[in-house]
Amino acid sequence: MRLILIVGACEYAIMLLFDVLQISSTFPASVEAFLDAFCLILISSPLIYILIIRPLFQKSKASQRKIDMLFAALDGASNCIMISNSDADVIYVNQAFTTITGYDAQDILGKNPRILQSDKQDQQFYKMMWHSIHTVGEWQGELSNRRKDGSEYLESLHIKAVHTKYANEPYYIGIITDITLKKQHETLLAHTEKMASIGTLVGGIAHNFNNLLSGIIGNAYLAHDEKNPSKTNERLRLIERISFDASEMVKSLLVFARNHDPKKKNIAITPVLKHAIQTAKFGLPDDIIFTANLPDGEPMLYCDSVEIQQMILNLISNAHDALPEQGERSIRINVRQAHCEPCHDRQQCNNCSAHVLKISVQDSGSGISDDILPHIFDPFFSTKEVGMGTGLGLSTTFSTIQAHGGSLHTHNLEPQGCSFEVCLPLSFTENPSISEVNHVQTAKNNATILIVDDEPMVRNTLQQVMGSLGYKTLLANQGQEAIDIMQQKHVDLVITDVVMPVLDGVSSVAIMRQIQPKLPVIFITGYEQKYDKIIQNIHTQRIAKPFDIKILSQEVHLLLQGTLES
Repeated sequence: MRLILIVGACEYAIMLLFDVLQISSTFPASVEAFLDAFCLILISSPLIYILIIRPLFQKSKASQRKIDMLFAALDGASNCIMISNSDADVIYVNQAFTTITGYDAQDILGKNPRILQSDKQDQQFYKMMWHSIHTVGEWQGELSNRRKDGSEYLESLHIKAVHTKYANEPYYIGIITDITLKKQHETLLAHTEKMASIGTLVGGIAHNFNNLLSGIIGNAYLAHDEKNPSKTNERLRLIERISFDASEMVKSLLVFARNHDPKKKNIAITPVLKHAIQTAKFGLPDDIIFTANLPDGEPMLYCDSVEIQQMILNLISNAHDALPEQGERSIRINVRQAHCEPCHDRQQCNNCSAHVLKISVQDSGSGISDDILPHIFDPFFSTKEVGMGTGLGLSTTFSTIQAHGGSLHTHNLEPQGCSFEVCLPLSFTENPSISEVNHVQTAKNNATILIVDDEPMVRNTLQQVMGSLGYKTLLANQGQEAIDIMQQKHVDLVITDVVMPVLDGVSSVAIMRQIQPKLPVIFITGYEQKYDKIIQNIHTQRIAKPFDIKILSQEVHLLLQGTLES
């Protein structure tokens, strides 16, 4: 429009000039047309340059400077920025990408980001991630990836789908932060908090453990002098049941005390919650009214079960600390499946899911004052006296919930008390059914079992149990003796301890399987962390001490059956 106005104004001025000079009467029409065009170009060119071309050129230079500045800012950012097209092919990475991953831009441009993937996340993880991107438009979470040199690193990733007016398909912008060092520090802090949590439970656990021991000692004494065989059997069964209760209490402590490498998978969450709640109840005083409502069915979560249990333990411990010395002392837990509403408060959930699991922990304390509420999730913040707490309980709980794509909401109750509500996205993968073992499986064939354990009591007890089931038995008190027996006699199955002097169970079994490659083996140990290097398969199983005879007999039967069928 501006160009038309300039040309029109210039042409009008030329026509006036030609009229004054009487050009049309002086020169032929062709010459007049030439002079008109020449004058139009001569007069309008400076105006066109000044009013149109120069502003466009200046605007173009400004735009280019802005683009250069934006690219410089992107390249100078400490976070890695990756942009991919609708086919998930990478079209841009900044300099931080090379710093974090070791890949140059030419290594990744035009390729799929899956070249960074490690084996720490399964396909279900990526399926849930893309479901969130396609439905909500973004996803945020943590994952483990692999650098160009093969080393693994932990990253915080935020992916957002971006639509432009120049393309029908979206672009995907990923913001990546290397959190390897941060997670290492968090792991140390979380372990410190776990030890502190267990410390608060020790008094209650000691009380309950002594109660169990009293039950065992009392029933053993009564069984010793009992004349009625049926009464004696009843007391022995009671001793067995109490012993397993004590075993579960010890296992609960070991789960929280040990360091572990977090690994998420789809699990039925109700048994996990029951285990955590039972562990917490072990340490609560008897004067606390404790109620728990768990959901019907088997809701599934994609989670790390130990971290979820620690989260529940922290929330219950926090509720216990908030209870008054006098008056009503109660803790209520309610777990239910629900439809998630968008979150708008400080603990915003970036991965709102249509279906969630809501876990609320309520106490009958005095509530949380408004000036404290904004700080309760800050690391090392505590309202307790110096030396009475780490100030990490709620902080690590909040971090765990965020790492699982959830949110945490806090509010005071009327007339008293406080509620912490956890919201976690559900997974809808089917849960494989697990059949319960409720009977002892006797021998179906004349098999020989080699029992290896450095504890005579365990070794002799296993010999008597296997003998009572109809199996032949051979005994060894350490790994090398077991190998010597294998070289001299036929063995159908080995039951071995894991931790033994000189040669441990895992090493001795490796040597025995050089003699008999498909040798069925059951590993038993009281050190659960020693299980990490034992892979269960058709020829290998593992059972924790103290073991249930019904389960042990079933595993022996299945392993021997599998060997015969193979």
